Amino acid sequence: MHIGGAARRSRIQPEGGRVARLHSDGALARRLEAADARLCLEFVRILARLRPASAAAALPVAGGQAAYTGVGSPLTQARGLGMSDPVGDADLDRLEEFYRARGVPAAIEVCPLAHPSLAERLGRRGYRVIEFSNTLVRPVAREERPATPPGMTIERMAPADFDLWVRTATLAFFEPDPVPPEYLAVFSLFPHMPETTLFLARIEGEPCGAAAVALTEGVAAFFGTATLGRFRGRGTHAALLAARLAHASAAGCDLAVMGALPGSASQRNAERAGFRVAYTRVQMSLDHRGGAGILLQY
Repeated sequence: MHIGGAARRSRIQPEGGRVARLHSDGALARRLEAADARLCLEFVRILARLRPASAAAALPVAGGQAAYTGVGSPLTQARGLGMSDPVGDADLDRLEEFYRARGVPAAIEVCPLAHPSLAERLGRRGYRVIEFSNTLVRPVAREERPATPPGMTIERMAPADFDLWVRTATLAFFEPDPVPPEYLAVFSLFPHMPETTLFLARIEGEPCGAAAVALTEGVAAFFGTATLGRFRGRGTHAALLAARLAHASAAGCDLAVMGALPGSASQRNAERAGFRVAYTRVQMSLDHRGGAGILLQY
């Protein structure tokens, strides 16, 4: 992926190394949603190349991307729709046929700053709420400094250690339950994404947490962050945030973004690191039983 951080810095210019304030408006939302859609499209391309049997595919629709990465995959959904122009019934017809042909219900991540036509049409078609998630954003200062508690180290993963990162991240996400195969398939492809860097945290030499960051057009997208249960409460999450902010700063990015469930520990840790909620997205899924009235109140 191309990194256009230097060209974007003028839009959000921290002073004296301090973090500037952001305003949650349409321009910010369009930039964040576009970055999210680009990363999702890149994942689809890599999956299709490395695992042709997955039948991974993407469809550009209504200014965003509809992605199919397998049944049950958390990335099988559409995102970035309606951020600039109205969404028409023909757009949703194409999207629904794309998913219908692959045997899965249509699912869409809806940004509240999208054109109102998207919410209106989803309500008419019987979409229902599946999940809410907060999009948190933070300007990246010129000089971000990593910080780790005593006894902890943060390292960038070399290709020879990618399997260790995948094992640590997936175990931390799902312990004590087994890792679902569809999620393991997603995590195992993160090392193959261009402009993506994987970080591993260790305490006294033992892996304790993992995280990833992908850079696209001056936006650093944080994801894949998890801490093993026996190491929680020791500053791992905060240290992984600081390491990625320093990485983003060195790469010339001016924005960092991440998602978190409302009220979660991830959101709390992000806010302590200077992130703020830009908006709350709602994941909608087509439900032929009708409903989805909650979207009209959203």
